[in-house]
Amino acid sequence: LPAITAGDDGGIWAASLSNAPFNIDNGGRMHAVTSVRDSIQCAYRDRHGVVWLGGPQGLWRLQGSTFVRVELPTDVRHGIQSLAIDGADRLWISVVRRGVYRRTSDKWEKLDYQPDPAVYILADGPGRTWLGYTNNRLVRVDGDVSRTFTTADGLRVGNILAIQVR
Repeated sequence: LPAITAGDDGGIWAASLSNAPFNIDNGGRMHAVTSVRDSIQCAYRDRHGVVWLGGPQGLWRLQGSTFVRVELPTDVRHGIQSLAIDGADRLWISVVRRGVYRRTSDKWEKLDYQPDPAVYILADGPGRTWLGYTNNRLVRVDGDVSRTFTTADGLRVGNILAIQVR
């Protein structure tokens, strides 16, 4: 699956597990990203316009025109499959085979809303964070309170690969 996110002024950033990241500017010109040579599984643009890339080998944040590696929790050895920045500027990541982590300032904490990693993470405008899982499971985190939705609540969508909040 490709990782795609918005760029500046109508451009896009894109990558995949088999292709290194690149940027297409609003004029349609393609630019290779030379600071990240690894496979990418997810791309994200936060509300400040910062682009993030995550994949099997790590996590990167765009600073100026270069992607720099972001330090991960010490127990993380597998890839980043989803990420988001919430309303309090905390970074959320879902790590393959490890689970969900949240970084406040420079401190990481592992969150145990479900026994497995989230497939998709979204932070919405009102300040909630939504975590999509496999097998009809959705978690909404509002402050320090979480609520899990399942088939018992009428959720019958299968694996949650994307979330759109209205």
